[in-house]
Amino acid sequence: MKLNLAPIRQASDGLSPTGPGPCADLFLKFAPEPFYHYYRTLAPQLPNNFRDMEPLFSAVICGCNAGLFREALHEVYIPRIQRGESSFAANVLGARGASLLVLAHFFEHGRWAKYFAT
Repeated sequence: MKLNLAPIRQASDGLSPTGPGPCADLFLKFAPEPFYHYYRTLAPQLPNNFRDMEPLFSAVICGCNAGLFREALHEVYIPRIQRGESSFAANVLGARGASLLVLAHFFEHGRWAKYFAT
C-alpha cells in the first residue's frame, strides 16, 4: 500500500499552495508542523479502515519532520494507529508497509540503531 500525500497539496484551509508541483513540495518540507495538526484532526479518532487511517500516517510523518517526535508517537501513533499493543494498523488492517514507513521517521536517516529522542 502506498500513502497518498496528495491531499497535502490540495489543502483548502490556506496552509499550503494548491496543486501539485515544486512549490507545494517545498512548503511540506519546510513547514510540516501545520500539516501535523491538520492531518491528526482530519481522521476519525479510531479509524477502522486504511482509507480513514491514511491521514494519521501523514500526521506522524509531518510531525516527525517538524521535530514533534514525542507528540507524534504518544498522541497519534501509539493510541490511534497501533491502539496500544494490538498493532491494529499492521495486524487488523494489513498495513504493514505503511506502518514501517511511518516508524522509519522516528529514526535518524539510515541509522536504525539511532532513534530520535522522544
